[in-house]
Amino acid sequence: MNVLFCWGIFLQKIKMKNNISSAQSKGWFPMITILFFLSLILLNSCGLPKPKVNGVQEGEMAPDFTEILLDGSTFSLSDLRGDYVLLDFWGSWCRPCRKANPGLVRIHQEFHDKEFVDAGGFHIVNVAIESDSSNWKPAIEKDGLIWKHHVLTLRSNPNRISKTYGMGTIPMSYLIDPTGKIIGAKWSEKEIKKYLKGKMK
Repeated sequence: MNVLFCWGIFLQKIKMKNNISSAQSKGWFPMITILFFLSLILLNSCGLPKPKVNGVQEGEMAPDFTEILLDGSTFSLSDLRGDYVLLDFWGSWCRPCRKANPGLVRIHQEFHDKEFVDAGGFHIVNVAIESDSSNWKPAIEKDGLIWKHHVLTLRSNPNRISKTYGMGTIPMSYLIDPTGKIIGAKWSEKEIKKYLKGKMK
């Protein structure tokens, strides 16, 4: 929106400086505008940094964290170094999250026991952002999220995970490679499956 506003002011200044009439501007304005936005598209495809999704960016190392899991054990994201990890942020109160959970179950069922050419395995790590923790466990059970790695963070007291990852919207997921690098952000179920299938033995 700021780009469009500044572009409009720029064109008005050109018209005033060169004393161009409204009738004349009708001819060149569309052409210049098209060229301007084409140049933005070309610049964006020529090596400019990718915009960050929430607080992290594809190609960056996934920030590590240490939290307590649902079963009471201590867990660090770096414990899974050497494996593929799908880090998923969700909430029991979030309808789009609950709607997406069957896709996570399908991904888990297909890849949790598979062998990969460059990794020891595959894991899903769920980070729940909740207002009321009492709804967290029932939602996990109801949606069939049977894997081990479940972490809770309260909206009233955001922990290091939500702050580091800059969570603005959920559901949000990151596919992390065996070195700990983020290789995909907000990928669809189809995209995740396609990538992992390409890495299987």
